[in-house]
Parts: sequence; C-alpha cells; structure tokens
Amino acid sequence: MAMKRNVIVMLAVVLLCAACASEDQSIINPPPNSNNVSLRLFNMVPDGASRRMLLELNIQTSEVPSASFSAVVGAPSDSSFIEILRGSTSEYRSDKRMMFIRNSVYDVFTIASPNAAPVLDTIILHNATAALLTTNDASVRLVNMVPDTLRKYRLRIGCPSGAILHDTVGYGGASLYASMAPGQAVFSLMETTAAGERLLGILEGTLKDRAPYSIITYTMQGDATPQVMFIEETDLTPGATRPLLPVAARTADFRIVNTASEAVTVQHSSSGQPLAVSLPQNTVSAWNNVPTCISDRPDGFDVSFTGGATLNDSISLGVRSHYTMVTADSAGAKRSIIIAPQRQPADAASKALVRVVHVAPSTGRVGVSIGGRSDASQSNGISAGMVLARSLAFGAVSDVQAVAPGTLPLTITTSMTPTAMLQVASMSVEAGGEYLIILTSNPDGTIAASLLSSATENGPLTPAGTAALVTVVNGSPTDEFETVSIGTMIGNGKLYYRNTMATVAATGSIPVQIGGVTTSLAVEAGKRSLAIYAEGGGTPGIIGIVSDPLLPQFGRSMRRVINATEDVALVSVAYDSIPKSDPGAERMADRVAYGTASPVNTVVNERRGTLFFYDSDAFTQIYTLPVQYAPLGNCTSLIVTGNKTKGYEVIVLQEF
Repeated sequence: MAMKRNVIVMLAVVLLCAACASEDQSIINPPPNSNNVSLRLFNMVPDGASRRMLLELNIQTSEVPSASFSAVVGAPSDSSFIEILRGSTSEYRSDKRMMFIRNSVYDVFTIASPNAAPVLDTIILHNATAALLTTNDASVRLVNMVPDTLRKYRLRIGCPSGAILHDTVGYGGASLYASMAPGQAVFSLMETTAAGERLLGILEGTLKDRAPYSIITYTMQGDATPQVMFIEETDLTPGATRPLLPVAARTADFRIVNTASEAVTVQHSSSGQPLAVSLPQNTVSAWNNVPTCISDRPDGFDVSFTGGATLNDSISLGVRSHYTMVTADSAGAKRSIIIAPQRQPADAASKALVRVVHVAPSTGRVGVSIGGRSDASQSNGISAGMVLARSLAFGAVSDVQAVAPGTLPLTITTSMTPTAMLQVASMSVEAGGEYLIILTSNPDGTIAASLLSSATENGPLTPAGTAALVTVVNGSPTDEFETVSIGTMIGNGKLYYRNTMATVAATGSIPVQIGGVTTSLAVEAGKRSLAIYAEGGGTPGIIGIVSDPLLPQFGRSMRRVINATEDVALVSVAYDSIPKSDPGAERMADRVAYGTASPVNTVVNERRGTLFFYDSDAFTQIYTLPVQYAPLGNCTSLIVTGNKTKGYEVIVLQEF
C-alpha cells in the first residue's frame, strides 16, 4: 500500500515537471522577426560622417550619410543591443538591451553632445507608430535634433498667429502626434530662446489620409542654421521625405455680407486695405485678396456703419483660405461674425458642403432641417431628412454638413417646446459646392433664408422663393407599401402603411402619384398641404387637404380628425364612451365624412380619460386613444385608416 502511494506521488511530480517544462518559447523568447518591430537609423550628428546601425544576429542598416536616414530593418526580437558604427569603428553600443513594443516602427536618432563639438554622444529612440484613429485624419509630430539646449521649437497651424499644434520641443525631444485634416497643410515653425520667439518659416505640405508624419529640425556640418526634414513614417524606405516648402503667396480671400439696416465699410487693420465701402443692406461684396501672416497677432478688421456705430473684429487668417464676414443688427446695436473655413466631413465626396448662419435678430434659437427627398442610397429610395443645425443661437454658425446635391426642402423651426414652424424654403445645391444658408429677419419680423455659394460676390443677398410644407401619408392597409412620387423632390420612393413623409415644395401645383393614382396638389404660401392615400369604398384615391397651419402654442392644443377609412362613411370621436343615447354628449369630432377633416378642436386644459373613435351611424367602436396622447401645446391631425377586415388604425400626425 505504501509503495502504491509512493508511485502516485512520483507520478504527480513528473507531471508537474512536465507542465513546467512545456512553456511556449515563442512567447518567452520570440524567434527572429516574429514580432513585427522595425527600426531605422537617423544620422543626425552634424559632422559629415556616415554611420550604420548594427543589431544582434548581425542585422544592420546600410551606411547612412549625415543628416539622412536608412530604410527600416527588422528587429531580431522584442529587444536587442544597438551598436553604431562609423566605418569599422564602433562609436556607441547600448549598455543594455533596448526593449521594443511589438508592431511598431522606431526611429533611432544618433545625436551629438549639445552646445559642444559635433561628436556622437548617444542615441534616442522615438516610436514612430501613431495611434489608430476613427477618422481619416493624418497625424503630425515635431522632433527636435538641433544640438542646442538653449533653442526650442514650436509648431503652429497656419500663420504665426495660428493655434499651437506642438509647444516648445527641446533638444532630442519629440512631441506626441496631433491629428490634422488630410490635404494641404500650412505650418509656422517658431524658434524660442531666452531672447524671445522668432519665425523660422511658413511651410506647406500635403498630408495623406491616416498617415503619420514627423517634422524634424536639425543642423548641418559647420552651419548652426536650423534645417527641416518632413518624413512620412509609413514609407519604410530611404525615400520617405516629402516636400515641405516655404509658402510663396501669403494671402487669403475675404468677403463681406451686410444684413444690417445700415450700409457698412470694412477695412483690414493690419494692411489698411479697404474690403467694402458703403456696402448696402442685403448685399454681398467682391472677394478680396488679403495679405496674411503679417505678424504674430490675429488679423484685425475695422467695421463702421453709416449711422456712426463702429466695431473691431479679428481672426487669424489662414493662407489661401476663404472667409466671410456677416454684419448684422443686434437689439439696437451692430454685430459682425467672421466665418472661418471648417474641415470637410469624411463623407464629403460628391456632395455639397452646407453651413447655417443665424443673423435674424427677431428670432431666438432655431433648428434647421432638410425634409424628405429622393435618395438612392436608402432602401426605400427616400431620405427621411437631415438636421443642419440644432438650437442655433443668434450670431452662431453651424458645423459644416455634407449634403447630397439637388433640391433642399428646408424647414426652420423654434428650438423651444412646443416646436413651431417658422419658415420653409426650397433651394438647390451642387456637388462640390460650398454654401452658407443665411437666416435674416424680414421687415415684418418673420425669418428669411438665403443661399450663398462660395462663388457668389458683388450682388444682392436674395431670399429663397415662397414654398410650403407638403406631407404625404400612406393610409391604405392593402399592401405593405406604396410607390410615391412628389413633384421634383421624390421619385418612385416607398412609403409603408401608417408612415408619413414631409417635404417642401415651391408654391403652385405639384403632381403627386401614390400607388398608381395621380393627382395635382395645391401648394399655397402660409398653408399646409396634406396628401393621404386611402381606399374609400374600395377604390384607391388620394385625399388632398390644403389648410391653415395648426400652430403650436404653450398651454393650448389644436386637434382635428380626418376620415380615411375604407368602409366607415362617417367617423365620430367622443370622450370616455360611445354616446348611443346621449346626442348632447361632448365629442372631439362628429360625423366626419370620408375624405374630409373635422373642424379644429381646441384644448386649453389637461384632462384624463379615453378617446373613442366609432362609426357614427352604427355606434360601433373603431379605435381608442388616451386623451393625453400628446402633451398640452402640441397640435395634431388624427387620421383614421383601415377597414373592418384588417382592422382600424389612427395615425397621429404632428402639426407645425
């Protein structure tokens, strides 16, 4: 028995030892080149000598001239000694293994002792791998290899007065990567010393989508003047340098849009250049070519009105960028808004770029949206709409939005609850165009919308023509969806049963086709046009209703009932029960015929209970809704649809 126990113990020890001996060597000590680490040598000692880098397993770069760099070589593992050779002479060898992060590219810089003779002193490793981004931004960093601890470098976006991208990088240092929009980029390279800051150069280069770049400052043999190297780090060859050239023409384009009630004169303060002289109300000036980068301060603008009011505005103008100043009235005073260019959205290809400017002094915060229109990218062929601006305050400018080209059915609403429709408009944009939608006040206090393209200059600011809101409802349960076409806004879209779609059309008469039925729908300024597809008596048709808007007001709701059923000739709606024996009972709507709307029912007090929809003649229930189906202050149309076989529905359509 004791021998049996000994055998079991020995067997357990053997199994334990076997488990300890089975560690995966590919994890503990990876085989050569298994870790995807690459290194390249930057020879930044300003002595004119060539050097090469030697790693373990005799992995080495080619000879690298001074102020140049090699192609990458694969690291032997996730760590290695690093040796720098000048000819056959070893100038430097790390005293310990250098550790690497896997799946990375390292820039290995040889550097000289600062403020002394150019002799190799040590090496510095900077990881050149940028973090993964969720956008298509490029990444830019600043690396300082000027062997002088008294000089530091700063990188600004655009002119010397622009935003700081990287701040005061000292000798041997490297900033973190910063995101920048791809495309043409302009930088101001600044040098800081105890004596202050000076501009070394205004430079421009091209940034690729998602690519990391290093801007490296260094010096040459016998010359302390800083030089600049621009590296695309994803290029692993010795040809990774990219052009970063001085900007030749330092100018920007600038125009003025005057929406104020007085003529305006605008002058560029820094140069004294007049940009607009006595520009009348609702007029756009010519584009002016304005000098930029004159100083390290923002560009100033002197604004004066014929009534005597003056103001000053400023912004750091970017090289070859476009700016629009909008002047406006503001509660008895004057106001100017400078609209700077904004980076394009990632989905801007083949689309128009649109921003909204709110300079309507008689209107509070607004929301601006695009209504329904054709969109081949959607499964139903209809874009349900798009928000251009939310809660936009006076004097504010919305972010740029990429919009499919074509006609924009525009709605402008209040941002408070209950939401009210302030204005509707129809305007067209083209692919590749850049547009401002400028909201101004009419003499009667209503709001107006004008479309301003980047090509518009020397002319009037013209509000969009009159238009009206058009809503289409599919009230037929016969098929899952119906094909819908509305004027020029929507062609052969799919509208499912119980669904609604709102758009905007110019005033007049527009063709509407739903499910094979075609009609002409009147569109009148200040009115609301409603088209409902229904099958009264079993015959498909379109119910067209043109009416005054049900305007929401705080503490008051307006409601109406529309009969779009197939087999109920007259529909009534009562409170809490069906009043068979009480002809005087309170009703929301009484005996509404097919294809018609009831008189508007106004409610000013909250009440509880149930709304009963019923056949006016048979007193049979069709549908029920809570009395509080919408908060007090909202206005609605209750569209009764369906038939006895498939059941009845009530579509609650919010009115504005």
